[in-house]
Amino acid sequence: MDNKQTALSYNLKTTPLKRKIVLFGLQTTEFRSEIERAAREIRNRAKPNSTEATIEGHFERVLYAALREIGLAFSPEKEAVADTRRHTAKARMDSRLGALVIEYKRPSQFKTIRQVEKAIDQLSAYLLSLNGKGAPPTAGFLTDGRSYCELTAKDGAITSRSPRLNLDGDALHRSQVLKVL
Repeated sequence: MDNKQTALSYNLKTTPLKRKIVLFGLQTTEFRSEIERAAREIRNRAKPNSTEATIEGHFERVLYAALREIGLAFSPEKEAVADTRRHTAKARMDSRLGALVIEYKRPSQFKTIRQVEKAIDQLSAYLLSLNGKGAPPTAGFLTDGRSYCELTAKDGAITSRSPRLNLDGDALHRSQVLKVL
């Protein structure tokens, strides 16, 4: 992985005091309440006709703002190019934060089992394009603003995949989004 890719993943590890402050903030009841409020707001704003960009905007405005309040500032890379095996043209990840790929879906295109499986396949391809043998693990978060799935890749293979779960504060708190950040 290049420096740009790993900068966020290892940023907190290089500054012990900041890491302690952020980890403490993640565990407070105030932060958990804020994350629950953020999840509720994201869910309520994720209408069936919302676009991917709208869902992404809700996450950035609501969830990322809560993370900034505890000192976790970051700048996601938008439409990052992924060199996947499936596509002849370059595919583009919706958002990438170091070793975390976030893929947003329209609620209307994330309803059926077939649609969810297709989205999981797409995210899997992105994760595998970033994760080769010996590379640090990569994580994926797939959401329509109402529900989500998590995936992890290590040593060039998908090593874990959650079922599709409802998006709530507990889900966001224990999700790959916060684990990787």
